[in-house]
Amino acid sequence: MPQSKARALVLLRSVAVIATLIGAATSVAVTLYVGRRNPSVTLLLLFALWVLSPFVAAVCANVFSMRWSDIERAIVACTTIALTLASTAIYAYVAFGPPRPKVARVFLLTPLVGWVVVAVVAGGAFYFSRQAPLRRRARGDIVGPRR
Repeated sequence: MPQSKARALVLLRSVAVIATLIGAATSVAVTLYVGRRNPSVTLLLLFALWVLSPFVAAVCANVFSMRWSDIERAIVACTTIALTLASTAIYAYVAFGPPRPKVARVFLLTPLVGWVVVAVVAGGAFYFSRQAPLRRRARGDIVGPRR
């Protein structure tokens, strides 16, 4: 792999992880801000953990993608960045936008959608990364041991 391509991938993954950490902290802070009048501390902590969970899954997907091909790693990193930006924007809009009577559903559904996105993208990337050696072997790019 060319050196500049490797550097770009490392930079992309670094940006994805840093953005995810910042986005997770911001999202949890916004969740706590929105729920500040709720008398149940336990419920507020459960919401905060639920909001945090897709960010943790995205970072884990980036860590587990280390052995995948470049394109799969780039897809996971770009999805992580997009998920972070979208989730944080949704939470900020709910917290600082026009007043709404029921905002809890946003804090329930947005992490669920985040989990689905991470599962589909990481699962698909994992599947295709496992299939790549088989495709190369079928094309004759990899010569396996004789049996």
